[in-house]
Amino acid sequence: MITITKTKHLIIAVLLIAIILALFSFVQASKDENSINEVVRKVQVERKKLDKLELDDASKTVLQIDDIKISKKHYELTKTTLNTDDKKEIEDFIINRTIQRIIAKEKGIKVSKEEVLDYIAYLKEIYKADEESRELATLYFQTYGFNEETFWESQLAYDMYADFLLLSKFRYYIFEEVSENNSHLSIETNKDKLDMLVKSRIEELVDAKKASITIKTNN
Repeated sequence: MITITKTKHLIIAVLLIAIILALFSFVQASKDENSINEVVRKVQVERKKLDKLELDDASKTVLQIDDIKISKKHYELTKTTLNTDDKKEIEDFIINRTIQRIIAKEKGIKVSKEEVLDYIAYLKEIYKADEESRELATLYFQTYGFNEETFWESQLAYDMYADFLLLSKFRYYIFEEVSENNSHLSIETNKDKLDMLVKSRIEELVDAKKASITIKTNN
């Protein structure tokens, strides 16, 4: 079992963005250090189940958001990561993230290949420099069929970190918009308030977009 001090949580969280869907489950797991090990165990169990899925079944479309198709494998991995059997929670998470990507691209927000590779290089250095973080991260890599070398070069790492950077840029874009519209609120003394306004604004945009697109479930 891995014991992790609280000072390591941020480093590990940054390293595991690709594997745990941009920190969602890690935020939950970090409430209890022992639960981090439980997340690893559950993902390993579910990964074995997914590996046994027939190719056709794994690629089956279970959710479609406009022209974006979500495979059964994507759905099941999200289910495991969120640690829930609640169909609505899983679908809402996938739909909301997908719509945020759509909105971000509509606003002209982009992530270049150079940005992604630079970010991966940065995270790789963190990984190499911190033994405790490296131990946990390596477990995740192995769970998904990689080792500490092949993971960083994988398409999975590239796609997921590109996704994380896109959503981060989108959130920053909204943060700037909210800050400009609430110039009486200083970042230094009203960060929580601004964060809440950003969250509300993103939810507002997502809800508006939902009303204008087609969402089909086949799960």
